[in-house]
Formats: sequence, C-alpha cells, structure tokens
Amino acid sequence: KGTGNSVVSTGGGISDNGEALKIIKGCGVSVFLDIPFDAVWQRIAEKAEKTGSLPGFLSPDNPKEQFREIYDRRRKIYLDFSDYVFSIQEKDCLPDSKTIAEKLYNMLIKKNPPEIQEE
Repeated sequence: KGTGNSVVSTGGGISDNGEALKIIKGCGVSVFLDIPFDAVWQRIAEKAEKTGSLPGFLSPDNPKEQFREIYDRRRKIYLDFSDYVFSIQEKDCLPDSKTIAEKLYNMLIKKNPPEIQEE
C-alpha cells in the first residue's frame, strides 16, 4: 500500500523468499538484471579479498562451485518471475543507474521494448 512510484533493489537471496516475491509481484513491474556468473563471482571474490572473508552464505571449501549452484538456482527463479529481463553483457558490466533508468523509461513509458537476446 502507498508505494507510489518506487524502485526497490533487492539482494539475490530474495528469490528464496516466496512471500516477498508475491509482494513484489503485486506492487508493479519486476526487472531482473541478468549478469553473467563470472562477473558476479568476480565482485564477490574482490570484496572477499578486501574484507578478508567470504559472504556468510558461502563456506571456504569450494566457494566458487557452491556459489555456482546458488547462482543457477536463483537465476532460474528470477527468469521465471520477472516481467522484464535485461541481459547485461560482460563488457557492459555493470551499467550505471542512469543507463538502467533510461532503458526502463524507454521500455515502460515509451513502450519501446529492449532487444531480446537469445542464449
């Protein structure tokens, strides 16, 4: 109720919360930024190197393989759930918020859908 014109950015783990997904679905349009595994893993690894620890949901034993399983499971949920999917290519990773906002505006307001990319 009363969300008005809002943008809500969630963490990847929200895909494991069915109730939260229902709420999001009922509030408006959902957009998934589909970022390649290697780009996401690189961000995790760089942060872990700076902080000296992995995120709490990863164990030190084979964290990349463990994250791959989590990534694949979550990605499937997001692809099934989202109204729109922006495929972010490695070279573009990550576009700034202005670029994302412009794409959303063109897609939703001007009714100019993004190009569909086959996998």
